[in-house]
Order: sequence, then C-alpha cells, then structure tokens
Amino acid sequence: VRIISATNRELEDLVSKDLFRSDLYFRLKGVVVQVPPLRERAEDIPLLIEHFLAEIKKATPNSPTRLSSDVLRVLLTHEWPGNVRELKNEVTRLAALTSGEIIEDLGLLEGIGPAKKSASSSGLTPGPGKTLIEIETAAIIAALERTGGNKAKAAQELGVPRRTFYDKLRKYGL
Repeated sequence: VRIISATNRELEDLVSKDLFRSDLYFRLKGVVVQVPPLRERAEDIPLLIEHFLAEIKKATPNSPTRLSSDVLRVLLTHEWPGNVRELKNEVTRLAALTSGEIIEDLGLLEGIGPAKKSASSSGLTPGPGKTLIEIETAAIIAALERTGGNKAKAAQELGVPRRTFYDKLRKYGL
C-alpha cells in the first residue's frame, strides 16, 4: 500500500504538542515534498485552470472551456490562501455559473482580486459565511425560476447532467 497525503500544518510541531499521534506520523513520513503555496507559483495558475476546466468538461459537456483574459488576470492577482483546492473550487463555481464557452463575467469574481469590492447582481457569489452548498442551491433555484420549474431545462442551462441535477435536488431538499 502506498499512501500519499498532504497537509498545511507542521506535523512535527503537532506531534511534539501531543496533537497528532507520533506513531501515525512516523508511519506516514517517508518522502517529504515541500510544495510552495500557490501564491508563490503564479505561473502554475493558468495550467491548473486549464486542467480543472478539462475535468469539468468531461463530466459536463456543456461547460465552459476557457476564461477571458480579464478573468484570468483577476485570478492571477488573488493570494489563494486555500491554495490549489481554493482555485479548483473557484473554477468549478465559475463554470457552474457560466453558460457558454468562455467564462468572462467579472461580476462572478466577488471575493477574488479587485472584483471583491463589486456587488454581484446575481446573488450567487459567495459572501462572508456562504458555503459552496449555499451557492449551488441558489444557482439551482435561480435556474428553476428562469425555466419556470422545468427541471430538464434547468439542468441543461446549468450544464449538468439531468441525473446529477436530480441528485442535487434530493440532496439539498429542493
């Protein structure tokens, strides 16, 4: 068995404070690879975005395939405190909220880069304390309202398979 794990914590410090089991630490510690935070690797951001969009496109054929240069510029200026996970979630969110081939609505970038001061008219962008589930729920409700409650059209508008859309409806109690 090979285990690959990642953390943003100093496990040695946690072991010394008895906050992490030392036996588990020594079992996991094999080859340690230090990866700098994403904010120090801005050149990786376009490649990661391209990869995430390709993954999304496989699962959701109607999803966008690229970003406008303005949106990319904003994403490159963000600090990415959540590193690659935050970038992936943001790209996934942008893809879910965009219809068409290109993500170009700067209003969707509330909380990212210079756009964080602008208010979005959609109400789907995250504010303080908003979770991805809340944003996804709002996007589903908005799509259902725009399509007059037609679930198949709402799923198509959001660029997700109908099965996934129905699963989300059940999961969120909609």
